[in-house]
Amino acid sequence: MAGRVVLLEDDEGLRNVLVRALRKAGYEVRATASPQTVETWLRRGEADLLLADVLLDGENFITRLPQVMRLQKDLPVILMSAQSTARTAIGAERERVFDYLPKPFDLNHMIDRVGAALAPLNLKQSEQTETFGLIGRAPAMQDSFRALGRAIRGRSHVLIIGESGVGKQLSADLVLAERGYPKDQIQRLTRTHKPQQVFDLVQAGGPMIVLRLDRWSEEGASALLDGLDCSASAEVIATARSLEFDPALALRLGECRIELPPLRQRREDIPEIARAIARQYVSEQGLRGALLSEAALTRLQQGVWPGNIAQLRTVVARAVLESGQDHVSAEQVEELLREAPIEVSSEDQVFDRAAATALAAGVSRQASLDELDRALIRAALHNCGGNKSKAAEKLGMNRNTLARRLSDLGLDID
Repeated sequence: MAGRVVLLEDDEGLRNVLVRALRKAGYEVRATASPQTVETWLRRGEADLLLADVLLDGENFITRLPQVMRLQKDLPVILMSAQSTARTAIGAERERVFDYLPKPFDLNHMIDRVGAALAPLNLKQSEQTETFGLIGRAPAMQDSFRALGRAIRGRSHVLIIGESGVGKQLSADLVLAERGYPKDQIQRLTRTHKPQQVFDLVQAGGPMIVLRLDRWSEEGASALLDGLDCSASAEVIATARSLEFDPALALRLGECRIELPPLRQRREDIPEIARAIARQYVSEQGLRGALLSEAALTRLQQGVWPGNIAQLRTVVARAVLESGQDHVSAEQVEELLREAPIEVSSEDQVFDRAAATALAAGVSRQASLDELDRALIRAALHNCGGNKSKAAEKLGMNRNTLARRLSDLGLDID
């Protein structure tokens, strides 16, 4: 991890301790007891994070924060204070500082908070190109950044949880890249691996990404757990939609857990993410202009995104590509939201797409369920050559239940 930390602390002893701890963690540190010196450094753009004491020679630094934060836009700030009062905490929150650490605090905790605050910076410096899914200032995303910071600093197994399209794969790649592993040293285990292969690969040690863990067979999950029990060197970075898989494996992999929020829980981040997608797409495609207008960004922020970042990426990329103007309008976004299908990158998103389509068409829940049943029954009968007994078995029901359902749905199938 990288980052330039400016430390403002008037207690010389504590200042020296913090400098040593930050440098040991790999950060470049400049320290001073003077707010004026800090302002000079920030005016020159010489900081990625400001770590500052609240009370400096009788002055409350929070009163100076608005002026300081204007010197370097979007600079994350962490405040420290021995005065653990509600007024101080509220002041820190009002000025939108990244975090507030009451003194005394644990040095490891402080390093963890610095790492979380600098996570977006390290994402931008990563070899990955599609970092836009892991940017934003929403509280839910800040929790994810903190967890990412812990995962990157450690060597424990990591379990990354979140809906389809939120950036689980990107997060897994980021953790391993920041831990220093070349891509050719990473084993990617999928449900296509046979149990013995899973066991042997885990036994061999080294980092592994386990994709779509909640879609694994019981045999594959069991082999992974057995391999972990017998290996002292394996590092597993696993992804799953939820914790609804083997409880023992979830517990074992949950040493460090990262939960990535869906877009509906971080709508305030949509404009920033959309701008990043547009900039990247314009650069990659060699296009001119065609960036998003404020009205277009507002419309995107109001949208329903069951496909999360993956769906947003598709809509923004199409809007930029199809725009014949210097900017994308709200009307263009509106049209794409009506017609653009959700990008389906997994079987889970098939249902997201169907749900979004039904809602957009104003179809009721019961009517949607009936249509889904009709489609499933037709497909099962087709796959089974019209044999109702076999179709019922494939659908998980008995033949009489299938017959009643055919009648209820008005399906005239001989």
